[in-house]
Amino acid sequence: MRQRHILTAAFASILATASAAVITVSASASESTGFATPAACSPNPTTKPPKQPSPDPTTKPPKRDSAADEPEPQATVAVAVAPQATVANVPEPQATVVDADEVEPTGCPTGNPKTGFTHARATFYSTGLGACGKVSNDADFIVALNSAQFGAGYPSPQCGKKIKITYKGKSATATIVDECPGCSYAGLDLSPGLFQHFASQDKGAIYVDWKFIG
Repeated sequence: MRQRHILTAAFASILATASAAVITVSASASESTGFATPAACSPNPTTKPPKQPSPDPTTKPPKRDSAADEPEPQATVAVAVAPQATVANVPEPQATVVDADEVEPTGCPTGNPKTGFTHARATFYSTGLGACGKVSNDADFIVALNSAQFGAGYPSPQCGKKIKITYKGKSATATIVDECPGCSYAGLDLSPGLFQHFASQDKGAIYVDWKFIG
């Protein structure tokens, strides 16, 4: 009996020693592995944070929103400069004042071949030997009568007759010595001197009143 008791005591001693060794080994393994502590506990200062995954170099970064990131364009205020008027040194047109007396009326003459006419067209010509057979010069107060009134035959019944011509308050007596084929009815062709008595030859033509006086 005594031997069995010794063996039991020895076996119990061996079991106790083995359990203590197992507990010591387990505690040492927990610290070296770095396992995380329970979430409810404070973090262990010796515990390393979990390793973050490295970014994939082939992954493109997300595209930026250009509308949100770009600065808003500043409004450009255009200042329009009014064009400066260029005043050319152009003289102002002068009003042309025409004397009423210088304006020649137009239209047909009135009257009759026995007494005379008003508003008859008168021009001038170079004198010389006329249709009445008389030679005249430019200074003489003579006229050529239109063909319609001068008539046919030689000498014409109108040759040598006297007429009175009036133009703008001036009057003169002239003698019919020639025929004017280019004159209109009632028209006269005056010697240069006679025409100059009434107006400048620059006019070319004037409108006169005339009548037979003998």
